[in-house]
Amino acid sequence: MPKLYEYFGLKVFFYANEHLPVHVHGFKAGRESKAELIVINGKVVEVRLADVTGMMPLLPKDLADFRLLVESRAGEISENGPIFSSSTGTSHRLRFSVA
Repeated sequence: MPKLYEYFGLKVFFYANEHLPVHVHGFKAGRESKAELIVINGKVVEVRLADVTGMMPLLPKDLADFRLLVESRAGEISENGPIFSSSTGTSHRLRFSVA
């Protein structure tokens, strides 16, 4: 799982076999949440936070930090990263600069 950022113990990463919608994971102290990047016409228009199945979600303070970090880096995240494949066979590139 390539790590993108680390901020006061909060790790932001993606899994090698990711799927759509484009998203990154935030992990801290055994808890994990994800942030979905809603991209329209090549621009991130929204960041949606969600729970990760089987994991306790990030604590409220950590979730707020995760949102802030993803929102502040959304353009960078959406412009750089691995290829995500949809069920229709369409590929979407998401390139990351690994920190």
